[in-house]
Amino acid sequence: MNNKTKTAIKWIIAATAFMLVAVIVAGLPLGWFDKKEEVTDEGQETVQAGGMIVDDETEGVGIALMSAVIPVAQYEEYGISTASVETAYTVTAVVEPDNTTDTLSWAVQWKNGASTFATGKTVTDYVTVRSTGDRTATVECKQAFGEVVQLKVSAASAPTVSATKDINYLKRPTTIDFYPFANGNRGKGYITVGKSGSDASNLFVNVSEYGVGTVTGEISVSTATIEFSDQYCQGALRTYITKAQALVTSGATISTAKSKTLNNPKGTGGLALSWNDFYTATGAGLTSIGTQAENHLKSGIVYMSGNGAPGYGKVKATVIYTYGSIQLEYPKEADITKVDATALTVGMSSVSFSGSGSLTF
Repeated sequence: MNNKTKTAIKWIIAATAFMLVAVIVAGLPLGWFDKKEEVTDEGQETVQAGGMIVDDETEGVGIALMSAVIPVAQYEEYGISTASVETAYTVTAVVEPDNTTDTLSWAVQWKNGASTFATGKTVTDYVTVRSTGDRTATVECKQAFGEVVQLKVSAASAPTVSATKDINYLKRPTTIDFYPFANGNRGKGYITVGKSGSDASNLFVNVSEYGVGTVTGEISVSTATIEFSDQYCQGALRTYITKAQALVTSGATISTAKSKTLNNPKGTGGLALSWNDFYTATGAGLTSIGTQAENHLKSGIVYMSGNGAPGYGKVKATVIYTYGSIQLEYPKEADITKVDATALTVGMSSVSFSGSGSLTF
């Protein structure tokens, strides 16, 4: 026996309780609970090219909303145009109780229609929602937007029974500043050698300009690499290696390091470089080549600094931009314009080293 039949019987038997039964008649077929619910989508793996993000949390009465991103490869299956839609989600409404048959209404609106971005703009020029079944719909993003969009689902016969989800758009970096610089206002493009960690050169990474959006991600840096130039290795360093080799007091054979990998940086940090980032040596190594040979190697490191000529090489890294499970990668590189070695003194033992080419934080 369905709810409507039960209700009819109640009207006949309980005519004296008309008002009470009227409430039951209105409520039982719809089956709504007047309780505010917050639902979080768990385990969602977001793989998308666009920037629209349907938030996990749902607020509502009697309805919960679950969402998942639709991969571009499946757009055709969902009837979505790849030419006009950059991001799409499927949204499923979970209604309590589950035997409710009331029709649902789907809509999108600006969360703050009076905001600078939203004023004078039609929300459906940016985000649309399309019902695809009894309890499902697709949310499609046409272009970037700068005001939060709100998805609203309500019961056709009881508009107060509804649920909402916020829809954001991830701002994309349009300008990323990336370069090494030395502390003490020595300028960008500098790297330091033989200094303590507190006075090392730094790797500066910053997003100075963003595109349109409502939320921003976080910046980090993957493994960085210093690639010394042929001009530097085969010019300045090689010239002074020849001079130093003639004065070596041990059996060491000195050569140049062509490149240096700076492992596992977590963000901006110090480029605390040591001798091993510029020179290698076989045999007894660099620690026993003698003071005179050491002095020539120091001169080789700073040789091009005197006239400020560029050409030492480059610092390269991949800047990682993340928001939730979205991750974007931006390869970056910057010239090393000077090597600052003013703290170097005569004798290896008097130089304060803070690492062997590792990024320290």
